[in-house]
Order: sequence, then C-alpha cells, then structure tokens
Amino acid sequence: MSWDGYLDNLVGHAQGNCVQAAIMGQDGSRWTAENHKYGLPLRPNELTPLVNAFKSRDFNGLYSGVYINGTQYMFLREMDSKVVMAKKKGQGFVTIQKTGKAIVIGRGGEGQQQGMLNTAVAKIADYLESLGY
Repeated sequence: MSWDGYLDNLVGHAQGNCVQAAIMGQDGSRWTAENHKYGLPLRPNELTPLVNAFKSRDFNGLYSGVYINGTQYMFLREMDSKVVMAKKKGQGFVTIQKTGKAIVIGRGGEGQQQGMLNTAVAKIADYLESLGY
C-alpha cells in the first residue's frame, strides 16, 4: 500500500495552506516518502519526542519546541491529547494529529492559514482512523 496519495489529499483539503506533509507510525516509522513532491523530511531525533508525547499524553517535553526538519517551532497548544500545533515566525506552522496507529503532520508556510491546515490534517486523520489506522 502506498501512503503517499494521502499527502496529495491533505494538501488538496488545505486549499493552498499546506506546503509539506508526512504520515508516520506511532512507533516512529515513516509511512510516506520524503522525496514525494509534498514530502516532509523528518529526522529520527525529531520523531521521538512527538511519539513519546502522544504515547504518554504528557506534552511538557514539547514546550521547549517542536522540531521539524531541523527547524524549532514554538509550541502553541495541544488539544485532547491528540493534536499539537506549533509555529515559527518567518517559517510558518505545523499541525500534528494522532490516530489509533499513525501520526499525521502538515506544515503550512508563512502567511498561510493554520485553521485550514488544521481542518485538512483532521480530515486525513479521521479517515485513517475510520480504516483502523
């Protein structure tokens, strides 16, 4: 099964408010390719804090920053122990949502609307959850 098509769907749902995305397993494994046109490169040391925060439901480790592709984003908030939002002035923002087995990440660029990205990430996450992922 190719997960990369979900990146195209996420970007489409975001209506121009997503520049990169990724889907990973809650074990930290990559499900989507970094070389996809919307692929979001993630370093292994960036995945571990996200996985641990969602697993433990303790987001204190992210308060000092959420790292995505070498950029430190300022933690904004978490919702219901399954959504994390962060931003970096001049770089944009990220929305990260956990499903039963996956973590969906979307990154929007500076000047784009995070609310639209939040909705797009939620649509993909909800759909994956409906499939048992």
